[in-house]
Amino acid sequence: ATAGLELDVWQGDWGLPSIDHSCLTVMAYCKFSKAPVKVQKANNPWKSPSGDLPILRHDDGQEAEVTDILDFLRKQNWGTDFELNGKQSADIIAYTSMLEEKLLPALLHLWWVDNKVYTEMTRPWYIKQMPFPFCYYFPLKKHKECESRLFNAHGADQLQDNEREAKIYQDAKEC
Repeated sequence: ATAGLELDVWQGDWGLPSIDHSCLTVMAYCKFSKAPVKVQKANNPWKSPSGDLPILRHDDGQEAEVTDILDFLRKQNWGTDFELNGKQSADIIAYTSMLEEKLLPALLHLWWVDNKVYTEMTRPWYIKQMPFPFCYYFPLKKHKECESRLFNAHGADQLQDNEREAKIYQDAKEC
């Protein structure tokens, strides 16, 4: 059931094939596993159950969360880790967890929470790329989601905003 795999992703800019980290994750996995996926630049996530991209459409339905997409591809025998031993598989899980806990928060902070970057680059990019009226709703929704995620994950009660930001970037440097 791998015929007709279509992956909708945010389009790229600045030399990147996509501007979204989740889309880049799935695109890289598809490339390394040689999954026969047709990549389509969508820039309209409202057809996705999650309200965001990427989304993988296939004969049996669609997958919208990165973990679900990767799990689906593995079940179809499109994987990159079949030849790995137990230690190598554990190392991959550990590195993936470290990247998600230490590096991803810095990326989310810079792209969606840092006021200067958000107002001068991120929000205008999405406004230019998305259809009206979603172009005004989506960036604000994503901004609030990332703000809440980082606030709750990095000292909701005990840290001031500048201390939280310093900790997020320090964790990324250590990573």
